[in-house]
Amino acid sequence: MDNDFEVIRKAVTGQDPGQVPLYEHFVDDEIIQEIMGCDFSEMRSESCATITTFRVGLVPEAALEDNVALWKHRLTFYRQMGYRYLPVEFPPVFPQTSKIKAKDTAQHGRGDREWINEHDGVIKTVEDLENPDYWPDLDKMFDYRLFDRITRILPEGMKIVGGFAGGPMEHALYLMGFEQFCLALHENQELLNKLFEKLRTIFVSIARRLSQFDALGIMRIGDDLGYKNGTIISPQALRKYIFPIYKDLVDISHQAGRPFILHSCGNLKTVMEDLIEDCRFDAKHSFEDVIMPVTEVKKRWGDRIALLGGIDVDFLCRRSEREIQETTRRVMEVCSQGGGYAIGSGNSIPNYMPVKNYLAMLDAAREFS
Repeated sequence: MDNDFEVIRKAVTGQDPGQVPLYEHFVDDEIIQEIMGCDFSEMRSESCATITTFRVGLVPEAALEDNVALWKHRLTFYRQMGYRYLPVEFPPVFPQTSKIKAKDTAQHGRGDREWINEHDGVIKTVEDLENPDYWPDLDKMFDYRLFDRITRILPEGMKIVGGFAGGPMEHALYLMGFEQFCLALHENQELLNKLFEKLRTIFVSIARRLSQFDALGIMRIGDDLGYKNGTIISPQALRKYIFPIYKDLVDISHQAGRPFILHSCGNLKTVMEDLIEDCRFDAKHSFEDVIMPVTEVKKRWGDRIALLGGIDVDFLCRRSEREIQETTRRVMEVCSQGGGYAIGSGNSIPNYMPVKNYLAMLDAAREFS
């Protein structure tokens, strides 16, 4: 398998690599297991979760080898499927937040799905931001040890695309609860100012450490900013609290010679200029047809920022293999013009997507390239 990472790097930086590479934010393990015919269950434990929390903490030493074994299976999958990188991201180790659980009804379900409780969070006062039980030292805010072990299993020519699971917007909502966060926008500016000051310190510290890993070829952050009809909070609030942190992170990555990808769901039309001109992201990922098809995004902003993916997830889940292949070819014909494009889903490959539909998209992509 050709592991030429330069192909995806060129696409992310707006160049034409001579072919259209594959890009996926991630593929759910349940899909990987069905395609590979393997079972991750023996390697699955609370300490093997991709996303950790403060109460779980960093991966225990005893579970480190199980985690590495799990990532070796993921690496084998991404190599064999034709991806030129391994997506790896961990969240900062923040205080535990309350979650709502419900049964996972997907064909390849994992038992339960979890959602953050939007009504309340652990951060309620300025004093909570100074609680030593909530905030470990900066060098313990990210699992650098596991990240380092994953870099060592990469084959020659392959690199990691990743970094942060969740960004300052998402984690602020998790820590405070969406309702309390919205109230604070109007009633407690002091709390928000201090919260984002702390988040900025944490994210900048992690970015600086990650930028020292040679195996990290492209940095990215996943931070959902919008609904279908607009941004979750006002563009003015995003410019005040979120975008200055983005700018710092992108600057650190660029200084280290690495491009930066923003993965963000929602309707971001009102802030695209900010993301391109002020934050200076190299590439944007996550698109929905009901907001704006990726082909239209290409016409509007594609000469100024690279675009990744765009085959609508709902479309991939519901349509026939023939329809998926036809749409994939059409999207590639439009978006590959001038470079700066990689093909994949509009968001990710979740465990409720029919595997045959995912493979139909990949077959059409390979045929086109």
